[in-house]
Amino acid sequence: MATRPSARTRPWKVARSLSRAAGLLLLAGLLPLLAGTALALKLFRRGPVLHKKEVVRLPVASDATLWKSYNLYSFGPRGRGGFGWRHFFLHFLPGLINVARGDLGFVGMSPRTWSSLAALPRDWKALYGRAKAGLVSEAEVTWEHEPSQDELYAVEAVYSVKAGIRYDLKILSGYFCRLWGLPARV
Repeated sequence: MATRPSARTRPWKVARSLSRAAGLLLLAGLLPLLAGTALALKLFRRGPVLHKKEVVRLPVASDATLWKSYNLYSFGPRGRGGFGWRHFFLHFLPGLINVARGDLGFVGMSPRTWSSLAALPRDWKALYGRAKAGLVSEAEVTWEHEPSQDELYAVEAVYSVKAGIRYDLKILSGYFCRLWGLPARV
């Protein structure tokens, strides 16, 4: 006898489906901008245009042997420090492919590689492992500088507690406000 999913899991499945659909629509609408960015990078920058980084799919089991991964797409090496329009063109636009595929959401924790996730302290790893990954993290909206490890842990702890559709929309609107030089309130 098959069991029905609990009412608690259904909203997340709906939110994930809506996120994927929105990612697909946004990707289709911004495809000319994505292609234009790729062409400009091909013409004016040395090296590969598209970067793939293998990151861990969230949420994860406590046993690292059960972790799964996917390739995160970007037009530049992904790291902290790419804020504003640079982040939008190099990471957000190509990352829409991952959103449309269901690999990550628009908002969540910054995706991490196996080694960076394994290197986190036990408490942080447990907190991070229960969350979801996203193109935009609260840290990118909160700080204009490279956050320290303590600042990053604090903002990820807050996000793990407050995460939800409303809070994600607040962070996403803060991201776009910051792009246009408006004050971001999270």
